[in-house]
Amino acid sequence: MAIGAFIKGESGVFQVDGENQAINLKNVQRIKLKGGDLKAGTSGKQGYYTEFPTKAHKDTSLIAVDSPTWVRVGGLSSYKENRNGRLSQPLWVDAGDCICYEFGGGGFDWHKSKYGMSIRNKDGIEVFNTNWEMMKILDQFFLSPVENFNYQIPPGKKVAAFMGGGLQGQWGDGAFSSYSCYFMRRNGQTIEFRYKDATIQSGPWEGNELLYYPLFIIIIDVTDYPVP
Repeated sequence: MAIGAFIKGESGVFQVDGENQAINLKNVQRIKLKGGDLKAGTSGKQGYYTEFPTKAHKDTSLIAVDSPTWVRVGGLSSYKENRNGRLSQPLWVDAGDCICYEFGGGGFDWHKSKYGMSIRNKDGIEVFNTNWEMMKILDQFFLSPVENFNYQIPPGKKVAAFMGGGLQGQWGDGAFSSYSCYFMRRNGQTIEFRYKDATIQSGPWEGNELLYYPLFIIIIDVTDYPVP
C-alpha cells in the first residue's frame, strides 16, 4: 500500500487502503418472510421466496442476513432496470422477520456529520470516510462439504451472516424428486447452517446427484449498525 492510513485500536491494526474503496453498508431492510410453501408447476411445492420490498442499492455486491427462521439469499437480479434481492426459504418452515444488510463500494454518509476523516486516492476518488459504516468482518470460514455447521455468537455482539456454496443435491425415485441446498438461521446465540429441502415435485427422474461445493461463510459484526 503506497498511499493510505493505519489506525491502531485495542483490537489491533485497521488498514485503510489508499487505492480501493472500502466496502461499506449501503442499506438495511427488515423483510417479512411468509413461511409455508407454494406451488412449483402443476404438481410440486417449493419454499417461499420473497423479493426485497425496496430494490437493492445499485452498488450492492454482498447481502448478509440476521433471521430467526430458515432463509438463504437467492442472489441479485441481473437485469439492471429491475435489479433486486431475493430471499428463499426451505419447505415447511415458519414465517418470521429477517434483517438484510446490503454492502458494496461507494460511500454513504449514515451520520450526516460535518466532521470526520476522508481519504482520497490519486484520482481524487474518496476511498474512506469515518461517516461511512464499514463492513466489519468478525469471522470467516471456508469449509469442505458438510451437512451441518454452527457458529456461536460472541457475548455482547449482534451479527449477520453471508453464505455461499455448500452441498447441493437432487434426489428422485421415478415418481417424485427433490432439490436440497443450504439455509441458515439465528437460534438464540447460535447461527445454524443446515442442508434442507428447497423443492419437491413429481417427475420421472430417478437417481441421486450431489454437488460437493465448499461452504463459504462470512460473519459480520452489525452491533452498531442502524436497525429499521
